[in-house]
Amino acid sequence: TWWSAAPNGTRAKDKIKPAAPGQTIIRAMDVKPFGKIATDDKGFTLYRFDKDTVNPSASNCNGDCAKTWPPIKAEDNIIAEGIDKSLVGSITRADGTKQLTLNGWPMYRYIKDTKVCQTNGEGVGGTWFVAAPDGKKAKDKVAK
Repeated sequence: TWWSAAPNGTRAKDKIKPAAPGQTIIRAMDVKPFGKIATDDKGFTLYRFDKDTVNPSASNCNGDCAKTWPPIKAEDNIIAEGIDKSLVGSITRADGTKQLTLNGWPMYRYIKDTKVCQTNGEGVGGTWFVAAPDGKKAKDKVAK
């Protein structure tokens, strides 16, 4: 009768429920050493890019950059789990697609993260960082 709870409220032993068609899910998950970070519907780490702009919110990762750092597509129905929904939004990219934003920062995955909760993109090029649930750099929230 007792189960450990996963960050999305399901039983920890159960698989994380992926997004349904027309949905984008962003959720907070606990990942060492960062604590809570932003992840996609499958539990993959989300990243922010220091060369993007927040006000106005815009992506500066296109072409080959977007192949290495795929933008998180924003569907019409965005669900935030463990993340303040008021911080979640979207932008229209140069190619016309919609991209998920967190506190104004466009969100990306990293192609070298091959398993959930990996953070291989942290610090790449001194411009890519794991996103905290408030859109800030997760590394800045690590207890020192």
